[in-house]
Amino acid sequence: MPLQETTAPPDTMPSPLTDAQLGLWLAHQIRPGDADLHVVRAFRVSGPLDRTALHRALEDVTTAHPALRSLHPADGSGSPVRSVQPPPGAPDWSDLGSGSDRELADFHRRPFDLETEPPVRAGISRPDPDGRTLVAFCFHHIAMDAVSAAVFCRDLAEAYVARTSGGPPGTATRPSGRPRPSHATGRRSVTGRADAEAAAAYWAHRMSAPPAPLVHAPAARVPATGRPARTGELRRGAPAVRALRQTARSAGATVHMVLTAAYAAALADVFQRDEVVVGCPVSLRGAGDADVVDCLVTMLPLRVRPEDGFGVALLGQVRERSIEAQRHRTVPAAVLAGAAGAATLETPYQAVLDIRQEAVARLPLRGCRSEAVDTEAGSVQYPLDLEARIGRDAVRLVLRTDAAAVAPRQADAVLTALDALLWPAPPPRDGRPEGGAP
Repeated sequence: MPLQETTAPPDTMPSPLTDAQLGLWLAHQIRPGDADLHVVRAFRVSGPLDRTALHRALEDVTTAHPALRSLHPADGSGSPVRSVQPPPGAPDWSDLGSGSDRELADFHRRPFDLETEPPVRAGISRPDPDGRTLVAFCFHHIAMDAVSAAVFCRDLAEAYVARTSGGPPGTATRPSGRPRPSHATGRRSVTGRADAEAAAAYWAHRMSAPPAPLVHAPAARVPATGRPARTGELRRGAPAVRALRQTARSAGATVHMVLTAAYAAALADVFQRDEVVVGCPVSLRGAGDADVVDCLVTMLPLRVRPEDGFGVALLGQVRERSIEAQRHRTVPAAVLAGAAGAATLETPYQAVLDIRQEAVARLPLRGCRSEAVDTEAGSVQYPLDLEARIGRDAVRLVLRTDAAAVAPRQADAVLTALDALLWPAPPPRDGRPEGGAP
């Protein structure tokens, strides 16, 4: 359906932040320069790029998605609110110069002022010697998640088609007057007070007497720019993807559960712990929220005891606790922190696991060819943060660690343990030494 220029009056009444957004707002106050709170999508575009049409397409998309033209000031009582600005509210375009990796990294790391600046910025370079133009978008996580980033790119591409054809703007985007999705409003329980109290009681039970931390990284030591990160990665091809899915099917689990179980077992082995707490982002999207751009995720802690290592028993434990956590997912982060006796919102999670099923971001601009470009923040929110990128023919595990708290040998040992647990080497055939002639 065509993108609708809203005729409804602008939503000038500030609204409370959701629990997930409140946690991100507080993290931003503590670490205003932490680029790990930013979500970046960048592309090198080849072909006859119409810059004017691209700029207008961005205006169309920000008109359609209120989260992208919102400010996040504190109200008179000091509580943060969201204030949606009138359309179009498109950001100014930053000059990315020659489009080098360094210029993209600087664009990625530039801080946001959430009180006065919309949570999106755009950048564009001049063409390089090969005729490619770097086009990049940086969002603050308070208004963006991975699913939303894909929606944004899709809508921008469709709006660009409309603008280059000379017709009215058009995408599959919903009009800007659409209410915020109810599933995002974690503090407004959609299941009633009794269920909210039951969820709080569940987490108080599950998180009582938390295990000893994996590493000693007190929040007071975290600089305003975030924890300096060290990055390591493990890549495997199509057979590894098939093996992951086969393991999940055999255990009646999901790929996410398999990776969570293996990650917990690897952490327990490397750091010599009987129990670990893995933070897992989960979606708060409900029916009808597929096309919404906003931060519609929360983080839930899975407390895992890998007593017998990685196997059927551990997969069953992770499956059971994942289902329980999903049933109690609409709970404020402050409740989780309080249940664990934590002083900050980060403490309940000893390590974090995030899984992306889309291996490659896409921006199919009409008449052009786009190639996705990766960029690193250089910082990390949590001491250990594992991102699994799973495509049809490849899996990539990227482990980012707090360089000041986790030794390189420990980080490397976690990836080595994951590799051995998920894809064990087959035994030698015919009794011959491994690597021998067939």
